[in-house]
Amino acid sequence: MVEKLNDMLKQRYGKGISIRRLAGIGNNLTEETSLRGEDLCIPIFVKDIFLGYGLVHEARDLSSEAQSQVARLVRMILEPHLYSQHLERTISNIEIEKSMQAEASNGTKTKGLYLFGSQASMVQKAALEIHEMTQNFCYLPFSDVAKEIHSTEDLKSIESSTLVVDLEKELNQEHQNLLTEFLNSSQTGPLIIFVGSKSASHLNLDNTFADTLKSLEFSVDRMPLDKTALNEVLEMLYFKS
Repeated sequence: MVEKLNDMLKQRYGKGISIRRLAGIGNNLTEETSLRGEDLCIPIFVKDIFLGYGLVHEARDLSSEAQSQVARLVRMILEPHLYSQHLERTISNIEIEKSMQAEASNGTKTKGLYLFGSQASMVQKAALEIHEMTQNFCYLPFSDVAKEIHSTEDLKSIESSTLVVDLEKELNQEHQNLLTEFLNSSQTGPLIIFVGSKSASHLNLDNTFADTLKSLEFSVDRMPLDKTALNEVLEMLYFKS
């Protein structure tokens, strides 16, 4: 992912990037972007946890606006990337990095994503963008087919589809159990995009289902508004190149 970010920065701004963890960092840590010599230093914090920083090389000659754009892009990519690594080191049963990418050797896409954000329209836009990237046959609200879904085999039967589950609406225990089983299985099936307004830990859901969603979640508020950049970020985060 870092290599792809590096390629993106070189293509757009003619600059490269490297990641620094803790070495060489002073005691007075802040979240402010700053210039260190010719390089742009971008601290990466998530939930008040310092994870390291991105160092964009020879960026002093960029305008203030361009430096701000670079910082936003770097944070948007590195925050979930570095935070997932942090969780993997500290919480053995959550592997965010693996869950957010397609790991299957045949190049298939990940089976589940949880998109949440403060603006429902942006969440729906991101979900639709991901659906279009998959080139799946249809885009179905889970509520339209919920009465016919009683097993993982039922889900498997609608392969090549994108199923959208609105977590702001009631989802009964049977369906929570079924969706958890499906997401943790190795069988093929539809891409399931869960949508909501807040992190899974703040939803009224079964604990096992909520834990599964936590490993799939991504805040849409971190995504860019520009469609081209949005597609690039989503592809980097969720799909194989």
